[in-house]
Amino acid sequence: MSNALSVVEAAGEGNASRAVRIENGGGEMIGVQQVVRVVSGGVYRLSASVRSVATNDSSVMFGGRVACYMAGQKERELVWMSEYNYWWRKELVFTNETFDGAAVVYAHMGYGRFASTGEFTDIRLEVLR
Repeated sequence: MSNALSVVEAAGEGNASRAVRIENGGGEMIGVQQVVRVVSGGVYRLSASVRSVATNDSSVMFGGRVACYMAGQKERELVWMSEYNYWWRKELVFTNETFDGAAVVYAHMGYGRFASTGEFTDIRLEVLR
């Protein structure tokens, strides 16, 4: 299987109608990213729903990840390391401690160098205050 990105139906996941499918047959990092504006002292919620399309065997490693990178501070991340073929939602609340400017939000497969196929939907970085 070669690495590929596509948009697919997100059947069974709440209000989301589309998902990004990331096919990662070789275990390399492959994904999508978007630059967003953040403010110093802002409180944010990073959230997403992810599922495996390969298996529902929790002993098989998955390697899906959604993260927010802001220069000068630790990366904020949501990690899915076990294979589940149903939508699994995670969220994290954090404070931007350092600067006003650009941050990068990204979703990718290949975390831990595991080869699999995952679907990502409803990826959000929301301002809480």
